[in-house]
Amino acid sequence: MTADEYAQRYVTVCCCSGAGFIRADVPVGHPLFGKAIPCICRRDGIAKERGERLRRQCGIRDSEWLRWSLETFNPEACQPPSCRQGMRQIVAWIRDYAKEPRGWIVLTGGYGAGKTHLAYGIAQAALKAGRSVFAHTAPDILALLRETYNQGNFDEAFRSMCDVGLLVVDDLGAQRDTEWSQEQLYRLINHRYTLGAPLVVTMNVKMDALDPRVASRLQEGSKVGAGLTRIINLPCTDYRPIKTWKGGV
Repeated sequence: MTADEYAQRYVTVCCCSGAGFIRADVPVGHPLFGKAIPCICRRDGIAKERGERLRRQCGIRDSEWLRWSLETFNPEACQPPSCRQGMRQIVAWIRDYAKEPRGWIVLTGGYGAGKTHLAYGIAQAALKAGRSVFAHTAPDILALLRETYNQGNFDEAFRSMCDVGLLVVDDLGAQRDTEWSQEQLYRLINHRYTLGAPLVVTMNVKMDALDPRVASRLQEGSKVGAGLTRIINLPCTDYRPIKTWKGGV
């Protein structure tokens, strides 16, 4: 176990008295004995800074985050009307999750069901609460990783995505599958799995269309209802606002 892994598992509250580091509570002879362990306050600061750098690299503007607020998601706009009661319950649960993200959410459903709005709404709520957040589509995440690889800072970008407070992967399955892209997505999701770090995923495809390793991680414990993941299928067939044409023919 590395110092970072120890910190993620056991240092869940600030206890460094401002020093930024603590000593691991391990016996003499343990590999971590006497080593400085980063406190949660230091980790959060570093993760937030990395998250901001990633957002800037992706060109995500604050105005884009504001579009996807949980407060602006209106279940009464969902079609057909018969799905609205179910959507009210789902949105209420997601709003509770957003207050303190723990575990994973996988949002499934057809195009226009509101998956992206809800996922980015969670991201915005986490940002407002002071968490470090990175949210983007799976194709754009891979494009960013390729770009950083060419620039020589792949490791830093990948580590930032792994360690960010909340990771949102939108439209998983829309990426062009290659051996390289499958490997990077699996490494990213597996790292979040190992740490038990919060993850929100949206997808239009079925699980069996994904890399089996990724699908296995996403479904971990979901069938018994007590595991890491909660899979939510949105019953709404269309949430997209209906625009009325006011011009001429």
